[in-house]
Amino acid sequence: MRLNQLDIITRDVHGSVAFFRDALGLVVEAEDDRFAQLDAGGFTLMLSPDAMVATGQADGVILHFEVEDVQEATTRAEAASATVLLAPTKTDWVPSRLSSRGREV
Repeated sequence: MRLNQLDIITRDVHGSVAFFRDALGLVVEAEDDRFAQLDAGGFTLMLSPDAMVATGQADGVILHFEVEDVQEATTRAEAASATVLLAPTKTDWVPSRLSSRGREV
């Protein structure tokens, strides 16, 4: 398993881009009013006011992990008290994805 992408839900995409670019030196790959993508050196940082696949109100941080077997990962997540918001689904950008909400930490 590896962290592939990290979404940060933000009301100010441009302000957030400026911070990550200027303070941390991340490279901006795409930016508009509702979405930005930055190279974080090993994973992609995405900034937007909404989740890319709507499963209800998005807030905080959304982690994207690559796994070999998404069904096995789903079973393990549910066993660890995660709530499945969207079952494994094919998308235009990955072969299959799972949306779940984990425990608050």
